[in-house]
Amino acid sequence: MLTKIRSQKEYKMAMKTVETLLGKATNMGGFHMLPKDESAMLAKLSNLAETYEDNTMQLLPIQPKTLQEAVNLKWQNKNYHSQACEKTLYRCA
Repeated sequence: MLTKIRSQKEYKMAMKTVETLLGKATNMGGFHMLPKDESAMLAKLSNLAETYEDNTMQLLPIQPKTLQEAVNLKWQNKNYHSQACEKTLYRCA
């Protein structure tokens, strides 16, 4: 089993296995239904993938590089929350 994801190819293989295990768990009725070895593999690969995403792909946290990017990000976030609030309020009316 992998101890560290070192390349995009290894990452894609790990994610394919994770997706397969997630599908299997879903079809079986939950994670608690997975055999212990598959449950352990899912946990290990998920952690390795998260580490690779954080350290190599740098997906999160999103950090704007310029003031304009910061303003745009804040505006998009505010707009999203406004739309979500409006939908929620509309459902309650």
